[in-house]
Amino acid sequence: MTSMSKLCVLATTLTLLTFSPLTAAPKKGGTKLVPFKGKWTGTAVQTTTTEPLPEGGEVTTTETTLEGKGNGTHLGRYTMEASSVTSSDPTADTSDLVFIAANGDEVYATFTGESVTGSDGLVDSELQAIIVGGTGRFATSTGYFTFKLTTDPETGKSAGSYNGKISSPGKGN
Repeated sequence: MTSMSKLCVLATTLTLLTFSPLTAAPKKGGTKLVPFKGKWTGTAVQTTTTEPLPEGGEVTTTETTLEGKGNGTHLGRYTMEASSVTSSDPTADTSDLVFIAANGDEVYATFTGESVTGSDGLVDSELQAIIVGGTGRFATSTGYFTFKLTTDPETGKSAGSYNGKISSPGKGN
């Protein structure tokens, strides 16, 4: 490699590093992530439907709905609603969750996850959630959390906890 080629490679590398978001220094007063955790109890209901396709075959869709209440950091007492639709047509999959604080402020999240039925018949689920906004003091919130829950499929009773980080609630987050 000639010295001119080495110089071009070095210049290109420095340019990429200079403009890379990975090397950018955090802005003063930027988004601060704080702990976001709590406990939840409620119900889980799951329904599965199968529909024929006009071109042959079929589509199976499973809808899971969670509803309940709990207590958590930055929310205090809250209610929570979550809905997940999974299908043999993965383009139709959706998963949304909302926490509603006692004063009506909301935190919105989307999630993915997995569930496993244990030898005791209980279903253990682990959801990886991304906070995508909200209302009130959570209007521009960002963050993430893991929501772990156990459900009795016979009764629908479910309990769990979540743990993660959220941008500091308040004006401008």
